[in-house]
Amino acid sequence: MLRIVELQCQLVRSLCALPEGAVVDLPWLQRLAWPAVDSDWVCRFWGNQNGRRQPWMNTVASADRAAKDELLRIMGEQHRFRELYTAPVGVHLTQTDAAFWEGAHARRAMKNLLLDFYEPWLRQDLGYPDSVCQGNGHLTRQAFLREPVFSICPYCDNQLQSTELDHFLPKSAFPFLSVHPDNLIPSCHDSNRGDRKGDTPPLDWTSLDQTAEHFHPRWRSAVGKFKVAFIEQGARELVATLEALDPADQPKVANLDRLFRLAEFWGRTLMCDIQDIQKEIANDMWHAGGPADAAAARACLTSRSENCQRCLNRRPLQYYWQHLYAHAAQSDLIIREVLRQYHEDRQIG
Repeated sequence: MLRIVELQCQLVRSLCALPEGAVVDLPWLQRLAWPAVDSDWVCRFWGNQNGRRQPWMNTVASADRAAKDELLRIMGEQHRFRELYTAPVGVHLTQTDAAFWEGAHARRAMKNLLLDFYEPWLRQDLGYPDSVCQGNGHLTRQAFLREPVFSICPYCDNQLQSTELDHFLPKSAFPFLSVHPDNLIPSCHDSNRGDRKGDTPPLDWTSLDQTAEHFHPRWRSAVGKFKVAFIEQGARELVATLEALDPADQPKVANLDRLFRLAEFWGRTLMCDIQDIQKEIANDMWHAGGPADAAAARACLTSRSENCQRCLNRRPLQYYWQHLYAHAAQSDLIIREVLRQYHEDRQIG
């Protein structure tokens, strides 16, 4: 995938090296911009999609020096995006929101051109041929997802089924990262929906430390930084919420929940899950053959919570279940319901 990022960079540098008012054509693209790239593929890139890439390239080629220098600067910034998560922070990004990219012809053309490296080539699975990837095989979306094998969504901890590629920094604002492998996060459809994270940039444009209040699924993991807490509202209702283990992390946890609505997602089957837990623990105590008391119920619940912790990132929703079992072990109300379930089951049996 980094080979495709380099193709983007070569094209951008070549376009921005041209004098104001320049015009480019297919021979220029083949001989000067991408001399080492398979000529047949370059023809396809130039000519397909109804020829729309030609005017985009010429808009950038003909732009003045200031516009081109700006594009080169932003490319350099965005390619350093990992430094947003280092200490000290190594880069401050220009606010490249929708208004920015629509603010000038050269910006709009550059954004459209960069996004075309992702769709249709990866999004629609045309793929990049081996001749373009320099002997690394035919690159498709499926090939990228197969290595390594992803099974758990890094956002909601659920099973990956209809796996999608999420641009963690959305490509609408960060087009230079449209095919950057470090910005492509395999995720489930629910977490990548428009009413979840969608195109919302997980950063604060105006802050000196733009990602200070945000986690990153690879470079600043939220795992172990918060717990799923459960608030008892009356005898028959629980509400899930997220609580930072360190109060300093609470803004990050709040933003995580805002982006992915985790408390809502994890809490939607909460009462059914509690009922299942009561039956499971009652059954565990029956098979254990020991005393059926509160201490035994708490021990079973704690054991299940610890087992979920060991299975994190290997089985779906273990983060949720770990904390739900731990909460149940401390809840007098749930313990009473477990013991009631135990005695009811024995009478029926």
